[in-house]
Amino acid sequence: CMGMGGPSGRLPPLAAWSVVPDAAADLLVLDPEAGPPPARRGAQVRLARLSLGLSGPSRPYHRMAAMLPTASAGAAVGQPGLRMDPRSGGWRGVLLGEVVPRYAKAGWDGLYLTDLDVGPALEAAGTHEGATAAMAELVIDIRGLEPDLRLVAEGGLPFLEALGKALDGIAARDVFGPGDAAARRDALAAARKATGLPVLVLERSAAAAAQAKAAGFVPAVGGL
Repeated sequence: CMGMGGPSGRLPPLAAWSVVPDAAADLLVLDPEAGPPPARRGAQVRLARLSLGLSGPSRPYHRMAAMLPTASAGAAVGQPGLRMDPRSGGWRGVLLGEVVPRYAKAGWDGLYLTDLDVGPALEAAGTHEGATAAMAELVIDIRGLEPDLRLVAEGGLPFLEALGKALDGIAARDVFGPGDAAARRDALAAARKATGLPVLVLERSAAAAAQAKAAGFVPAVGGL
């Protein structure tokens, strides 16, 4: 059986979360480069959004990332920026040596980690052997570096077991939106049962969010 979350501050009971400042939300996911964390309301948890697999021009550390020889152009259609190799010592240095400590010092309660699926995608292309394991190791190293931060990861279900006790929550997008996402819903429900972790679901409509809540997930409406 997988672990039951991080070693320090589990998430409080969650009824709803938000990707915009909202005093009524139990958890906020915001852009840390847009300003400091808002004043905490009660037990509210404020997470800084951080991509582990992509770097874009809006990030102040993008110039450093773009200089790394392992960065590859063309993150995805409609996504400007670079795909970052989690095996790269340079990329790990940017995140672990500069970005994560800066967010912790700024007062964020934790991190909302995105684009973990870049590791498996790079490895599946046949050119980045070990990228999946390296992405899992990167998450574990963030936990070791800043053990008081809450960590919620979007993506990474294929290697969730490898993350052990590093996470405090799991997240996904468009689970009840357009298209057939039944397999993803089943995988998320299985992960919730195996880990005991809350599953945060970001949907594009209130109707989809209501479906997510009825299925036992923690819903939000919006986009990141």
